[in-house]
Amino acid sequence: MRRPAATLFFLLILGPLVRAEWPVARGPAREPAPYVYDPAIWKKVPSRFLDDAPACILYAATSYLVEKDGTVEKIEHEIVRLNSRKAVEKLGESQQVTWTPAHEKVTLNVARIHKASGQVVPVEARHVRVRDASSDSHNHDADRQLIISYAGLEVGDVVELKWTVRGRHPEHGQHFFRRYVFGHTTYPLVCDELRVELPLDRPLKWDCIGGKLTPVITPKNDRRLYVWSASNMEPLPRDEDRPSAEELRLRVAVSTFRNWDEVGNWRRQLRVGRWECTPEIRKIVADTTRGLKTPIEKARALTQWVRRNIRYISGGERHDYTPRKPADVVADRRGDCKDGAQLLAVMLREAGIPAALASLGVRDDGQILESVPSGWSTHALVLARIAGKEHWIDTTATLQAWDFLPRNCRDRLCYVVDDRSVRLVRTPGLTPSDNQTEQTTEITIAVDGSTRARRTTVYRGLAAASFRDRYLDVPTGEQRRLAAARLQDEESRAQLVQLWLGDDLQNLDSAGVERTEWVVPGHFAGKAREAGFSDPKVWPSLLDYKIDAERKVPLVLWAPVESRHRYVVYAPPGTEFDGLPRSQEVRSPWGTFSRQVRWLGKGYRGIEIVFHLRIENTRVEPARFEEFRKFQQEVRGVYRVWLTLETVWHQEHVDELEVLCRLAPDDASLAAALARMHLHHGRDGEARRVLAAARRYRPEDLALLELSVRAATSVEEMEKAQRDLVKRFPNDPNHALALARLLIDRGRHAQALPILEPLAKSASSPMREQAWYQLARSALAEGGAELALKDLDEAGKYTADAQHVVAVALLRGQVLQRLGRNDEAAAEYERALKKDSRSEEALLALLALARSNGQKAKVSEYLRRYVVQVGERFSGLMQAAEMYLELGRWEDAQEIAARARKQRFHADLERILGLVCLHQGKLDEAAEHLDRAERDARTLQALLQVQVRRGDLRSAERELTLIRTWVTVPEPLKEMAGNVGRLLKRREELLKELAVDRREKAADAVDCLVCAELLHQEGRRSEAIKLLQKAAAAGVDLGAMWALHARLALERGKLSEALPSAERAVQLSPGDWRGWYVRGRIRLERAMPGALGDLEKAATLTNRRNSEVLQALAEAWDNAGRKDEADRVRQQIFGLQKGRGKR
Repeated sequence: MRRPAATLFFLLILGPLVRAEWPVARGPAREPAPYVYDPAIWKKVPSRFLDDAPACILYAATSYLVEKDGTVEKIEHEIVRLNSRKAVEKLGESQQVTWTPAHEKVTLNVARIHKASGQVVPVEARHVRVRDASSDSHNHDADRQLIISYAGLEVGDVVELKWTVRGRHPEHGQHFFRRYVFGHTTYPLVCDELRVELPLDRPLKWDCIGGKLTPVITPKNDRRLYVWSASNMEPLPRDEDRPSAEELRLRVAVSTFRNWDEVGNWRRQLRVGRWECTPEIRKIVADTTRGLKTPIEKARALTQWVRRNIRYISGGERHDYTPRKPADVVADRRGDCKDGAQLLAVMLREAGIPAALASLGVRDDGQILESVPSGWSTHALVLARIAGKEHWIDTTATLQAWDFLPRNCRDRLCYVVDDRSVRLVRTPGLTPSDNQTEQTTEITIAVDGSTRARRTTVYRGLAAASFRDRYLDVPTGEQRRLAAARLQDEESRAQLVQLWLGDDLQNLDSAGVERTEWVVPGHFAGKAREAGFSDPKVWPSLLDYKIDAERKVPLVLWAPVESRHRYVVYAPPGTEFDGLPRSQEVRSPWGTFSRQVRWLGKGYRGIEIVFHLRIENTRVEPARFEEFRKFQQEVRGVYRVWLTLETVWHQEHVDELEVLCRLAPDDASLAAALARMHLHHGRDGEARRVLAAARRYRPEDLALLELSVRAATSVEEMEKAQRDLVKRFPNDPNHALALARLLIDRGRHAQALPILEPLAKSASSPMREQAWYQLARSALAEGGAELALKDLDEAGKYTADAQHVVAVALLRGQVLQRLGRNDEAAAEYERALKKDSRSEEALLALLALARSNGQKAKVSEYLRRYVVQVGERFSGLMQAAEMYLELGRWEDAQEIAARARKQRFHADLERILGLVCLHQGKLDEAAEHLDRAERDARTLQALLQVQVRRGDLRSAERELTLIRTWVTVPEPLKEMAGNVGRLLKRREELLKELAVDRREKAADAVDCLVCAELLHQEGRRSEAIKLLQKAAAAGVDLGAMWALHARLALERGKLSEALPSAERAVQLSPGDWRGWYVRGRIRLERAMPGALGDLEKAATLTNRRNSEVLQALAEAWDNAGRKDEADRVRQQIFGLQKGRGKR
């Protein structure tokens, strides 16, 4: 009976222990001065680490115990608090513990959870497992990985993990070298430590990157301990396009190599047996270079052979720094960067080309440090020397030219090892010429407004690599889809016709060439007849970068770039471009953008536009963010060129259209354009000839039929042409209705009635109601508003068609307005709007009605609805902005105009934005906008005001010349022009006071001075002060300047500043009353002698017509005890005021 009891005891007590064996060894760690967790430490942790982060790392330390034979014991200790549920899910399973079983052993020292209650929960063996380290298609890793699943985790728990990995790396020998990165990418870290303990006789080189950190060095028996410690480290910023991680993270490099020669010897030892050129490799070299004469050709061919035939796969033992034998790499057709570099170096030497191997850390991994000789690297290159020039080769850059380095290998310090020496060399940095795109686009506009474009694009450097990455080894259909998508990013209506990628797509050493042809239907169609052109490279290379307002780290553009795009655009016959857009250039510390625009050939039908973007400096420091934003904004304002077609009637266009019509007699759009030209010139017979010929091919073309009506020589013939259309389609009453509508539009009401009345009586619905609608139009046009209402009652019986209902309501509203019944009219417009909430005509009618009635609240409401209605439609936005401007709603006008301006340029928008900026006092912006606007009276008046307030009298003078050519000038503009004329006269007077040789240099300063005088008179004191300061900075010494300065200082109560200026004004310009006046006022207030004389002089110079001067003079006589003189002066003041009152 004892055996069952023993069995039960075994199952209950010992069973779980047997099942839960630890997959790795357990034991204490041997790190120096081990850290002991104390929950009280959290009170000292910055609150943001606990409140704003999903997790917080309290402590992270890595200790290296280095022994004499090169064995290294690495102890890692980490303590993490889980601040959120997201952290529980993210960090609930640890995958940090890895080791290489071939030469390392792992010991799990500590794995436990510290509960908020104070309870400590150790991890159980059943929650720990071992698996192979993760591999991908390019890396086959022999490492093992320990997976620890923490059970029962809750928010607020603290996870502590410590483990030891001990072993002697088979490649390192007795050397020790490491890179340690402080801080964490995602979570804040309170305390981070690196410890290195090694024998006293082993030297240790070290350096710090990304900051300053000095180790604490402690002797310990026959060993020496180094401790680097950093505290309160923030996670990496989340900003995009930030600097390399190697710059943002504090790093320490350590090494026991004494010098770089030791590193070279160590590298050469690793490559022993790797330089053998087997017969198979020798044959490959011979076959690949057969027929090639120059070393460059041979090096290129061998490089591309390695890239095409050796697939990138990393794996194997003793393979961190030791390349595989070239023969094995060739046999397996696979290898990593050092394998490919070793193989290529052997092949190059076989071809008689000197080659060495370079080791480096790629971007984000860290730089090689000259101060720390070390075997560390993360990538391998070949450095070949041909004809005295060094060529860098990356065998893994499969899309680059043979000696072109990719971005992550640029500007990196390398150590280059050959048979005899080791040297430090830096790879070349990127320049704009290393990322170059050149495009030529020829665009032909057809008569119907569609365009056909042909583009040739040449890519070089990084741009060529991106080009080949997009198209190389891609099916033809996918290539077309990619090309079409890129074109539609520029113009959504683009339709790809042809794509040609050149014969050299496979030739990685040549430039990438792409030729495309596409059409854009209706590109220049519509009322505006305009389209915009830009360089598509500008947006991703510059304008797409966003700088958040809270960003603290520098912005780094992806790479230097140079893009040149040449457009050649030809207008169709019968049109010309309405003007030549201005050439522009924007310069900045980062680079330049320019656009050059010029006419091509005779006339105005050909335009060449050349865009050029060159970015050299890719780094933007936080202190210059605003300057960079301004650079982007300036480029954004000029990187697109808008071209607008206007109809012209030149005879040479007629001749060209005649030829084209003979070549393409079935092209209705050409025939229609030619017919319009003939009609414009009064050659109706020629128009009829062209239309008759075209209608033989396109008898039903609506445009041709409409033009046939217009080409009639009389009303009767016009009616006959329309009746002919009716006869063609006798069963379609729409043509009869169109005939009646035509007659009404031309005022032929009597002829329209016989057509409309039968339709109104006998036609079926809805034709019957449409006939009544046309009868109402005719009645209203002839003054019969009451009759029109009756006709509309009949027209309104058909309600199935929303468009008809809206048209009836709108016309009824117009009739009611004609009758003075505005409230009823508003109700009709509202009914139309209710039926069709998108009816802009109804909204505009309500808006006009509300404005005429002075209903401001309704005006605002209708205008707001109108803005919502038009959405992003350009013409609607422009109209809304204009209305807001007229209402004095400046901010709304600016917002709407800016929305429209983002779509395209328009001179009216520039006028609106300029007037808003002028109202806001933003004079520089106002000048830019108004200068791009049409020169109408309001624009010119505002422009003159801006130029005067900026002191830009030269520009104002140019505008004045234009105004003087006008026959009729509105009164407000005439007044402003008169002010400018007086300023110009005043300028000439002041310039005469200067020596002849100084007048030209002083002209701008004098302009500022005279404009400041006017601004002072208008009460714009602060603006006057700014212009006066500009004038004074030029070193001009004029009495008028000192007089104005004295006057302004006096008005601000700065008497000590005003007095010397007044003295100087009196000395230089004794005929200027202001100097005498200011000096007299100051002497009067300070009870100084001479006040009465100064003020009497000022009164005399003003012909006793200035009440301000006379008031001060009266006060001076009072102080002198001359009451009678004071009263006499006051009588003069009263007389002046009385005279002004009469006027």
